[in-house]
Amino acid sequence: MPVRELPGDPSLEHLKNQARDLQQRVRSGDPDAVAAVSEFHPRLADVTGDSPALARFALTAAQLVIARQYGFGSWARLRRHVAVVIRPVGSPGELARAFELIDARRAPALEQDRYFLQVARRFPEDRPLMLVAELDGQIIGAGFAFRRCLQPGGAVTLRNVALLPPHDGIGLQRRLICAIEQAAVRLGAEGIILGGPAGAEREFYLSMSYRGRHVGGLMRKALPRPRSRTARQSRQVRPLP
Repeated sequence: MPVRELPGDPSLEHLKNQARDLQQRVRSGDPDAVAAVSEFHPRLADVTGDSPALARFALTAAQLVIARQYGFGSWARLRRHVAVVIRPVGSPGELARAFELIDARRAPALEQDRYFLQVARRFPEDRPLMLVAELDGQIIGAGFAFRRCLQPGGAVTLRNVALLPPHDGIGLQRRLICAIEQAAVRLGAEGIILGGPAGAEREFYLSMSYRGRHVGGLMRKALPRPRSRTARQSRQVRPLP
């Protein structure tokens, strides 16, 4: 079970630094680092602080521990996850292709699909809320949301979030939703609503602080208000001594 949660925009270099730091701490016998190795390295479950193997603890072993702490089976899988680029949809045509690609249609043609039409009507005003996940130049998933009202303070409707197999893990889905939430905050929205999740899907949204009264009903998450530019500047200014 993962004990760490990747940020919405994970950095491979930062993860490499975490692995190097873990390697050094293990070699120096740091108890917390040794405990992490014992818990997360499949071949070192019995390692102790005085084990001779710790003196030559390899960077690849540290990388494996870091990957497993984040819920990935290997460093290669973690690297591939981080390599995914999440960006806004580039055009109405790409929006339609992405919608079809993730099998979000509920009608034979997009022009008859009310879910797609709800999203398409808001393009380009809500383009920051319409995201694709891209790996090696190929779209492997997408997340679509739109504002009910363009005035600040309204709610954002989360319409579809889906990924193609074998990329449909919770980690990438979480990244897409976090990116939509961040965009919604920048647009001045105060909350996000979605409807219908049940079972494991509902549990996933509960883990992301969405709340709903009953299974299959609407869920909502309040969003933080963006700090004003004046407030940010006041925090940066320090009085002279």
